[in-house]
Amino acid sequence: TATLAIALENLIYRPETYHTVFESFQEYTVKEIPITNNRLNGEPIKNLSLHNEGFLMMIKKEGETIIPHGEDRLYMGDVAVVFGSDQAIDDYSQKFSQ
Repeated sequence: TATLAIALENLIYRPETYHTVFESFQEYTVKEIPITNNRLNGEPIKNLSLHNEGFLMMIKKEGETIIPHGEDRLYMGDVAVVFGSDQAIDDYSQKFSQ
């Protein structure tokens, strides 16, 4: 898969960085969460109170993937890609899927 290929490439070309990142973030997870909370529809990201042990990495919108900034807005049907601790992932899941 592409993920495995990227991991192997990083291990070969950037072994120190790869090991540092891998060891530092073992307890963190990446998860895709569909936006189904109607209260967030059209809400700018800068207005959201997000958990401090994670962050919103990407938003998938109608076949496009964007790196979100404060002015970007969430809409029903978007998919948030989040990274964080288990507690942060649970918080994001509850907030985005209510």
